[in-house]
Amino acid sequence: MRAMSVLCLGGVLLTWSPAGAAAKFTVLQALTTGTGGAPENPPILAADGNLYGSAYTGANGYGAIYTIHTDGTGFAVLYALDGGAGGAGAFGQLVQAPDGLLYGTTLFGGQSGQGEVFSYDIKSGAFAVVHSFDYADGSTPYDGVVTDAQGNLYGTTSAGGANGVGTVFSIAAGSHKFSLLASLSSATGSAPFSPLAIGPDGKLYGTATGGGKHGEGTIFRLAANGGKVSDVHDFEGSDGAGPFSGLTPGKDGTLYGTTDSGGTNNYGVVFAFRPAGRKLTVLHLFTLSDGAGPQGKVALDSAGNVLGTTFYGGSDNSGTIWRYAPKTKAFEVLVTLSVDGGGITNAGLTYAGGKTFFGGVLAYGNSPAEDGAIFRLTE
Repeated sequence: MRAMSVLCLGGVLLTWSPAGAAAKFTVLQALTTGTGGAPENPPILAADGNLYGSAYTGANGYGAIYTIHTDGTGFAVLYALDGGAGGAGAFGQLVQAPDGLLYGTTLFGGQSGQGEVFSYDIKSGAFAVVHSFDYADGSTPYDGVVTDAQGNLYGTTSAGGANGVGTVFSIAAGSHKFSLLASLSSATGSAPFSPLAIGPDGKLYGTATGGGKHGEGTIFRLAANGGKVSDVHDFEGSDGAGPFSGLTPGKDGTLYGTTDSGGTNNYGVVFAFRPAGRKLTVLHLFTLSDGAGPQGKVALDSAGNVLGTTFYGGSDNSGTIWRYAPKTKAFEVLVTLSVDGGGITNAGLTYAGGKTFFGGVLAYGNSPAEDGAIFRLTE
């Protein structure tokens, strides 16, 4: 692990490693409670070449949708949530569907106060509630939705449903028809706080933070049109516990993810899961010095390397950004985060091509008004 150097230029904090180091960390925009802050997920790179993200707090105190250019200019709050029927607590990552609209979720608000799925039109600025949850069909959707090639959306809620421990749902492309695909249970996995992934077999894969045979969480699977939910892996503690981040598909069909705790040191693990054969392999055990509590979804670069963040740990105990190379089985800490320079993140990373990633941190600077930041990582 290499020490980091810091320089402040024109209000933008640049953080980089000494010569020969592997990565450069650049804060693009400091966020505030007034404009929208506490980014719980990384911004996405939309088709127009700009970044779009959601912030948990905002001008109205209920969250916001923002945009920023990839060079750090052009930051703007596009929409502030109203806290009522329009939703509150924009926690999940945005996704751009084939129809060009951005889709996301809120933890609260909506017609029944149980959260919602919303859309935002980049061109017109129109915000619309696509579905309001009513507990019977789910409650508190934490981490956004995913889209297939046809534009159908899929997601989870962390509570509600027939058993009160979460649901899996879909929203049809075009019509926006909502379908409850399944209610989860303690047997299949409970309280999913992560997005779904579409596996190599076309089925939906998700992680649940609790439930399963050992009560440490599961990986579950079901068909895109619903039906039976299958528990395809039960975490035991030694191979991880409380998977918070969801799964990211690799080119070979392997699904990569992390757990928030568990492993030998109980600081979490990086794992690979192969749907064929239902085989899970622990790739790295966190030690606190190299990070702990990974919660954000991992990203893969063009070489197939797995990159992610940790919520805490590292020399400043403010988290790390790390890389795992499946080909060489090498784990490396790329950046050790600090609160003043940008730290504490459960936001994960968005891959933007080449050697570039984007993300968000929950802490930055010492002012009470400061509420995290958006950053760029260059391998």
